[in-house]
This record gives sequence, C-alpha cells and structure tokens, in this order.
Amino acid sequence: HRLVPGLGGALTGVWAEELSREAILAAIRARRCFATNGERVLLDVRVAGGPMGAEAACDGPVPVDCHVVAPRPIESLTLFRDGREMETSKPAANEVVWEIEDAPGPGLHSYYLEVRLRPLPRTRMAGRGGNLQVARGDYAWSSPNWVHVR
Repeated sequence: HRLVPGLGGALTGVWAEELSREAILAAIRARRCFATNGERVLLDVRVAGGPMGAEAACDGPVPVDCHVVAPRPIESLTLFRDGREMETSKPAANEVVWEIEDAPGPGLHSYYLEVRLRPLPRTRMAGRGGNLQVARGDYAWSSPNWVHVR
C-alpha cells in the first residue's frame, strides 16, 4: 500500500474483448489477467493453446507460448510448473517471444510465468519520502493455467 494514491503499487493487466465494464469483469472471472508490482508490462502466456487462466487437456507434450513486452530490459523469465521452477531464460531484451515444450507426465498440472526486469537504480529517501516515489517494480506474474495431461 502506498501513502499517496495514484503513484503506483500493484497493477493488474486484463485481456478483455473490449473496453467495457462487462468485458473486463468477464475477463477477470475467466482469469485472463496478470499482475505487476508497478511497472507497465504486457504479458501473454498461453498453455496448450489456452489463454492465461484457462483449463485445457493435452495428449502429448504441453506447449507453452510466452510473449512479454516491457519498458526496460527483461532480466529473466521463469516458468513454474506445479509451483516449482521449471526453466529460466535470460533474454536481456524489451520484447521476448519464448516457446517451450514440456513433458510433465499424466495428471493435472499448473503453469505460470514470472518476469523479472532489470532493476532500476533506487534513491534512498529518509522518513516516509519513499512513499512519494512512483512505484516501478521489477516483477510481473501471469495467472496460472491448468492442463490435464492424458
């Protein structure tokens, strides 16, 4: 929480069909969203063809397609399966398309992506002055996808 409203903190990105209250609520309910800790990152993760938050079924290897656009270089992308770190990429670019194929074995599995941006230099401020700085965090996270592998 920030002392001064409007200067940042957590942000939520939503993949909605249109810019209307109904479409945004439908996208949130379908879990087609992602979070950042202040920086404006564009994040699109598709697992087994389904958008973020989707549930899918797969007969073979699970394709994971990630597209990230950030205002500063991306230090790392880390894919998690079932809550555990699976694979990391260190692209050092502002826009990345990362395609992975995973073979997790039969059962229900969850996937999500963590994005770490190159850290900004931070200015130390005495007292509560730090709350007056615009929050421009270094991370973004996708909503999880669930895949039933047969």
